[in-house]
This record gives sequence, C-alpha cells and structure tokens, in this order.
Amino acid sequence: MDVKKIQWLEDRILVQPDPAKETFEGSRLIKPDAVKAGEKANRGVIVAVGLGKINPDTKEFVKQGRKPGERILFGHYSGIDFEEAGIKYKVMRPEDVFGVLPE
Repeated sequence: MDVKKIQWLEDRILVQPDPAKETFEGSRLIKPDAVKAGEKANRGVIVAVGLGKINPDTKEFVKQGRKPGERILFGHYSGIDFEEAGIKYKVMRPEDVFGVLPE
C-alpha cells in the first residue's frame, strides 16, 4: 500500500523520521535508545498531510499549514509510530512540530 494514497484525516501529518544514528563518546558506542529523550529533537520529512480541520470556536475550516517535502523538527515522544512495507513513520499533529528546517 502506498502511504501517500491514504486519506489522512483532519490536520494529521505523516512523517518519515531520519534514521537514528549511533555515536561514539570516547571509545564507547552510544546507542540511540540510550540518549535521553529531552536532550534532542528528532528530524524527519513530511510525506503526506490531511487537509485541515474545523476550528471549534469559530466553526471555520482551517487549512493544513504544513506540506509534503518539508524537513521538520519534532519531539522525541511526538506522534504515533506507524509502519508500512518495512518503513517506519510517525503520524502527528501540527502542534507536535517544533520547527521547519531550511532547504
């Protein structure tokens, strides 16, 4: 199944996170899961987005502010993990995005 063909509801964002990198501290290998969650934001690229949602206060439709192809920063615990065809993704909301990286 092509994840781009899924109709993402409301303002959901589908992100393909960058692969975790192992680093060295002195001569000791540091695994990604050993890094404390609060120490760094994760990066990824937006694969697909929902159209937007209705503002509950004004009852007006608010278009999605993000678009596919944007590279973003998001929190370690942001979103819900989703896997399709062996590729890991995260489904999140716009408020989980901390920033958009320059091209």
